[in-house]
Formats: sequence, structure tokens, C-alpha cells
Amino acid sequence: MGADFRGSELGGPCSSISEREQVLGSKETGDLSRLDYHRFRGRVFDRDVVITYLCNDGSLTLGDYHFSLHLFDDAVSDFDAAYTWLSATYGVPFVEYPSNQRDWGDKQFPRAGDEPKGYNASWRGQEFHASISLVAVGDRAGPNWHVFVVVTP
Repeated sequence: MGADFRGSELGGPCSSISEREQVLGSKETGDLSRLDYHRFRGRVFDRDVVITYLCNDGSLTLGDYHFSLHLFDDAVSDFDAAYTWLSATYGVPFVEYPSNQRDWGDKQFPRAGDEPKGYNASWRGQEFHASISLVAVGDRAGPNWHVFVVVTP
């Protein structure tokens, strides 16, 4: 299975990314003069996200979504929405695990109300790799939980 990122083919041309994102209702926030890096504010999985495209020699090499920082339970909701979409699109992840190596014995999927801990999952196909992470940036007790999705060819 090949993959795209918001309608742009991974490994394909980057020339129409800005136009495509405008059609999707996104606002470009990056340096418009750069051809190798595009950043937007938009919506995905019914949430506000920062969308980034990285290009090399005019070809899309990476796309990612960064969700806002939240308290753990709200970040878990973001994680669930993205994980559900990735699983529906690409099937069962080939690997998933808690972020902290000490928790690898407890592979329990993160749920609201659980003890806050990070989690990762990855999917791969013939022409793509997708991963999702739920991580704390700083204090695990505060609104420091972050979800991001990265898709590469």
C-alpha cells in the first residue's frame, strides 16, 4: 500500500502543497519563501493541529501533525482519534509500546484516568512508515502532554 499525506503523495512533488492546504481550510504559518519546508495551522481528526511538510529536491519526504499541549486525559483523546484513524487506514500497528522502557512489561494502551505514561505505535507498508507518539514535555502532572504523528515514505 502506498501512502499520501493530506492528498500529497509521499515521495511526490511538493509544488502544490500550499494550494491543497488552502482548499482544506489551513492557514500557512511558515516562511513562504522556503520550498523545502511548509507549516500550516489546520484541522485533522476533528482537532486543531500544526501540519508540517518537509521536502527534499522538490519531493515530499515527511509530513507530520503536532497537537496542542494538554493535560493527560485530553491528550489521550487526541491520541485515540489519531490512532483510530491510522488503524482504520493502515491496519494493525507492527509495533506498539510504552515510551518509558521501565513500562515495557505493561503494554496497556493509554486511557483517560490512567496513570500518565507515554505510548508509541508504528505502521509500515511498502511505500510508507507512520508513527504516533504520546509524550510528556516536562512535568507529567501538568498540561504538558503532546501527541504527534509522523508519516514518511
